Amino acid sequence: MFSRARIQLTVIYCVFFFLLIWLASLLFYLAMDQTIGGDALISHFKQQEQQGQHEATIDEQSVLLAGEVTLDQLRTGLLGLNGGLLLTFPLVVWMLTGRTLKPVQLAHSQQAQFTATVAHELRTPLSILRGEIEVTLRSERSLDVYRQTLQSIQEEVEQLHELVEQLLSLARLEQRPSLEVAETVDLTDLLNQVVSVCEQRRRRRHLTILVHLAEESIVVRGQEALLRQAILNLLDNALKYTPAGGTISLELRRSHQSGLLIISDTGTGIADEDQKHLFERFYRGATARSLSQGYGLGLALVHEIVRLHRGQIIVHSRQGVGTTVVLMLPCS
Repeated sequence: MFSRARIQLTVIYCVFFFLLIWLASLLFYLAMDQTIGGDALISHFKQQEQQGQHEATIDEQSVLLAGEVTLDQLRTGLLGLNGGLLLTFPLVVWMLTGRTLKPVQLAHSQQAQFTATVAHELRTPLSILRGEIEVTLRSERSLDVYRQTLQSIQEEVEQLHELVEQLLSLARLEQRPSLEVAETVDLTDLLNQVVSVCEQRRRRRHLTILVHLAEESIVVRGQEALLRQAILNLLDNALKYTPAGGTISLELRRSHQSGLLIISDTGTGIADEDQKHLFERFYRGATARSLSQGYGLGLALVHEIVRLHRGQIIVHSRQGVGTTVVLMLPCS
């Protein structure tokens, strides 16, 4: 599709350019013929002779010959120029159209990949729902069996709801070039709130969370709900991939004009080949797929939230050692 479009654009641009250049060359040649052609030169010299500006007699034959030679040289130059453009311009246009269509082709490819991935992610839970319903309806079941089936269906529906909500959030974030409305957000209070929310989960997994806060509050400009979601996603990943008995360290401090949130864990770590894909939608490394369920949208959401706040996120990880995530946000 894009190859055909590239060829069509190249042909259209070349035809338009050549018609324009050839027409300009023809008009220029005709104008010069009217100016330096033999008859025009003779007429010009005769006028000067009548006005007494030339004392010698004009050799008309020499003037005609000089005009013809000059026009021949001009004609040869114009033909050479147009011939050179005929050979080189299509190549230049072909390269330029390729560069022009490349972002469009990349966006189309990403959209196709995104659609295929979403379809795959939706098909799995829908297949489970359909299978459970079909099995349940084949014959009479006890009330307990119906209850278990409904509970399983509810879990699958909740996962689908989570997927749809994350997709909607990501789509809304990607369409926003910047924050329309910003408020003063105290990262110290926000971090304490997120840690409190995850307290029960920390206990269930027998993990230790160490919190190191700066002496002064770290205040940034942004949207509290989005920043809460970003910190919660990062802490959720640390809880997911840190085995029982492990430690998660949260440090909040100020560095120059930025607030730094450093989240470190003693978890499984991330393979080197997976680290360059961390912020891609739906990407999940082999370790992540084997340890927990998910859709690979959490870090993509964090990345977009950080972008909107004009911040930066850096990930350092060693497989089997742990992961450290540094979140930098400009202070207000």
